[in-house]
Amino acid sequence: MDESKPLVVGITSDVLYPFQLQKELAEHMPNSQMYSIDSPHGHDAFLIEIAQLNEAIVRFRRGVGPARYCQTWLAPSSNAFWTLVSCVL
Repeated sequence: MDESKPLVVGITSDVLYPFQLQKELAEHMPNSQMYSIDSPHGHDAFLIEIAQLNEAIVRFRRGVGPARYCQTWLAPSSNAFWTLVSCVL
């Protein structure tokens, strides 16, 4: 018996690997958990939206389901921008 628990992360604006196909993949994989990243950056969002991807992995590793709502803010720092992700369960 396979007891794996895969994590599927889909990006809502990805046209290379469309979000709907990621959802379908998760629906057909037993014990999977689906996490969505809402980003205008398409397939490159997994390189840009690092905070949201990290949030998905941390929640998955801790055994916590995906947040129902997440919001991301960019705020200026001395040399660059830092990202804050706030999630409501």
